[in-house]
Amino acid sequence: MIKIFGKFREKPGMTKYLSMPAVWALSFGCAVGWGAFVMPGTTFLPAAGPWGTVIGLAIGTLIMSAIGVNYYCLMRRYPGPGGSYIYANKILGHDHGFICAWMLLLAYIAVAWANATALSLIVRCLFGDVFCFGFSYEIAGYTVYMGEVLLSFGLISAATLICIFSKRVAKWFQLIFALGLFLLVCACFTAVVLHRGGISGIEPAFAQNRSPVMQVLGIAILGPWAFIGFESISHSSGEFRLSNKKILPVISHCLQNKQSVKFSINSAFFIEMCYNKCKKIIKSNKKACT
Repeated sequence: MIKIFGKFREKPGMTKYLSMPAVWALSFGCAVGWGAFVMPGTTFLPAAGPWGTVIGLAIGTLIMSAIGVNYYCLMRRYPGPGGSYIYANKILGHDHGFICAWMLLLAYIAVAWANATALSLIVRCLFGDVFCFGFSYEIAGYTVYMGEVLLSFGLISAATLICIFSKRVAKWFQLIFALGLFLLVCACFTAVVLHRGGISGIEPAFAQNRSPVMQVLGIAILGPWAFIGFESISHSSGEFRLSNKKILPVISHCLQNKQSVKFSINSAFFIEMCYNKCKKIIKSNKKACT
């Protein structure tokens, strides 16, 4: 912001175009990443079981809600672009601002690679080896093809160009995709529950390797990582077309929706896994009887 005749005004180029739904879509879309779909089978359920995961994520949501309130207060006090860097710089000084900026950069880099490669992995699972052509190399035993690199690069480039040249088009893309993601996850969860016998019979509730309390705590401490991205709206607060007082409900709804998505994905995955396991047992019993 710049000071003109004793009054603060927004810097040139800051167009206020983000409505409340668009701000929610930006926060929710940045918070729900590839990990929400992969981690149920690789981390959450093996480490804490279905209910241990749900309880741990609920605790993590409460922790992140407290952080969300802090962001809300800081956005009201220091409106405009910059986010956490500006807050640390204004309150604690340039050194802390420098450290905070590097911390955010490393945190985003740590998750950006997974989301950048998500599309090629989805395409490989759904359509086979369509983009598995050209020069290839291996990372941790996983083969990466030039066709998949070009696919990811093309999508990222298209999204970048849209964000640079048409903010309003980007806003509608974000809103449609974020809302579609949330509704489709809820629809999938409802379909699994209705066709697989509900959630009342989910067992075992916890994993068998350690105490339930430690399992819940192990998931809860993943909260800052699992919810990273919701704070991205602080970088665009100078472009909000709504009062700063309405930011807190947006953050709250974003965290609750993220929790709902993770609960739905974990529960649906476990219900389907239990159903398939029961089918195998029934088939094996029938073969034994015959």
